[in-house]
Amino acid sequence: MNTETLIAVNIGLPVFSALASLVLSDRRARTGVVYLTAAVLVASSLLLYDAGGLELNLGGVFETAVVALDFGLLQYFLYQGFVHKSWQVLALWMGPAIIAVLFIAEVV
Repeated sequence: MNTETLIAVNIGLPVFSALASLVLSDRRARTGVVYLTAAVLVASSLLLYDAGGLELNLGGVFETAVVALDFGLLQYFLYQGFVHKSWQVLALWMGPAIIAVLFIAEVV
């Protein structure tokens, strides 16, 4: 499979799955869509990595905006984890937060 197809799957499949989840009224069907989407995304990401990955250089301003939005999203998940007292959300928050801090430390 070529890298363009894998990128299209990684971008398009979550959108399609979200729309399918909105339409489906059966909880088991929505759960199946989520699990199937997760499995396909893991497989396509591994195939993309195996194909040499993807290098994207969009420039300083866009890169800074993406990092700022990433930190904003991380703070939202941190807030939700504390508000709902969910240790699962807080545990899942830690991985991307550590990676983001390491990325910022490397850039600066």
